[in-house]
Amino acid sequence: MKKFLLFFILLFCYANSEAQSIPPPLDLNEPVMTFDSLTQNFCDVKPGTQVLENFYFKNTGKSPLIITGARGSGGTVADYPKEPIAPGNKGVIVIRFCTDGKMGLQDKTTTIESNNRDGNIVLHIKGNITTGPFALIRFDSTSISFGKVEQGTLIVKEFHFTNAGKANLIIRNVVFGHGANYAEWPKNEIPPGESGVIKITQTTSDRTGPLSKSIDIQSNSENGSVQLQLTGWVYAVQYMKFDSTTYHFEKVKQGEYVRLEIPFTNTGTTPIQITDCVTACGCDVAEAPREPIPPGGKGVIKYLLNTDARRGVQHKQIIIRYNNDQVVVLNIIGEVTPPYKPD
Repeated sequence: MKKFLLFFILLFCYANSEAQSIPPPLDLNEPVMTFDSLTQNFCDVKPGTQVLENFYFKNTGKSPLIITGARGSGGTVADYPKEPIAPGNKGVIVIRFCTDGKMGLQDKTTTIESNNRDGNIVLHIKGNITTGPFALIRFDSTSISFGKVEQGTLIVKEFHFTNAGKANLIIRNVVFGHGANYAEWPKNEIPPGESGVIKITQTTSDRTGPLSKSIDIQSNSENGSVQLQLTGWVYAVQYMKFDSTTYHFEKVKQGEYVRLEIPFTNTGTTPIQITDCVTACGCDVAEAPREPIPPGGKGVIKYLLNTDARRGVQHKQIIIRYNNDQVVVLNIIGEVTPPYKPD
């Protein structure tokens, strides 16, 4: 009987321990923080260098991701998004590491605390603090202007550089500010004295006005991260297209009214807002749509000429201003004859 009772006690304890070891089922609706990489290597740097590393991530879950904190080790400081990251959206965590007073191989960690389904995530930055020799990246120019371009233009510019140092140059990453960009750079080591090119592609479909883009070049150069500038102006593509800019009306007798409806189309990529529609004298008036005309949309300019005090060939103008800095001039031509007098 005792053996039988002992068997049941052992069986109960084993079943209970097995039940406790089974992990709870995953909640498929929770946020999931997915990084491109959990480790960044900053190679060789000299003491006192400010190391900056970017860790890109995406919320691959089904609810907003909220980062609540970042705990760094040994001189690391992390900047992270303070607003929730919606499902499918991306973000970046920037880790700064001050090498003052440090020497030799380094492996620093930063723990990211959030409501991530899988708990906290540990990021690593690794590298070597040494007295050299070092590579030295030197650009022909760190700022390039692309001038004025039409919205939607794809800007491609090249920044030429030389390794003016005494060790092989390794470009690890090219980091942009916000906006759609693409970069190409040498993936091989650049020996001392040799040159290379960093090609930057900038899109302009989502912006107008002045554009100033900062580009950080992260490498093992002695001067640390180098910042490049791409600047210029993007003007909106806005076209108010008429079938013609000259319109003729039939001969009319003095005292009759001339009425015209002149259609136009917005053939640009942004809405047209007409800000002014005027004529040259008080005997004629023009009226334009007040609401914005969307891309591909159509509108009508209405024109009225009072001929009571007019006679002979008439040449009138309608001056239209839209989107503040665009102007189109329409010409209205016709003849006013004397009124009919019966014999």
